[in-house]
Amino acid sequence: MTDVVLKDASIIIDLIKVNLLEKTLTLPYNFYTTDFIVSEINYKKQNVLLQAYIKKGSIKIIEAAIEDLEKIAKIFNTIGKLSFADSSIIYFAEKLTAIILTGDYRISKEAENRNIKAHGILWIFKKLLKKNIITKKIAARKLEKLMVINTYLPKIECEKLINEWKG
Repeated sequence: MTDVVLKDASIIIDLIKVNLLEKTLTLPYNFYTTDFIVSEINYKKQNVLLQAYIKKGSIKIIEAAIEDLEKIAKIFNTIGKLSFADSSIIYFAEKLTAIILTGDYRISKEAENRNIKAHGILWIFKKLLKKNIITKKIAARKLEKLMVINTYLPKIECEKLINEWKG
């Protein structure tokens, strides 16, 4: 069975900004996010693109039932550092034994505390390269662009990868 991967808003936005969302969705995973995360995508162009992938079934939306809301609220109230949407990602990752794709340190840290696998954008780049979905040249160029957009990326690790990919 293909791994289930839950995405948070930061990963979705970063992938859209460097035009890699479509390519990422060709990886051999089932991609899910929650209705709460979708509501965090506020820019019209990004939201329209995301909705198109949802409509195609490339990204599946998990809608929380009443009993889920209570458990998400418990995580939200206990942790305090995560938004309700982020808490929904943690909850459903536990419930589905899923991998979390996130660019948010707080989500990664909470996932680690709960023994949930969590990966960031660099993991996606490496998977895209491993599956020959993008070339090293494209990966280097896209990561350089992303470093300008997202200043929270690990600069030293990114530069090391860029240099390796440029060969």
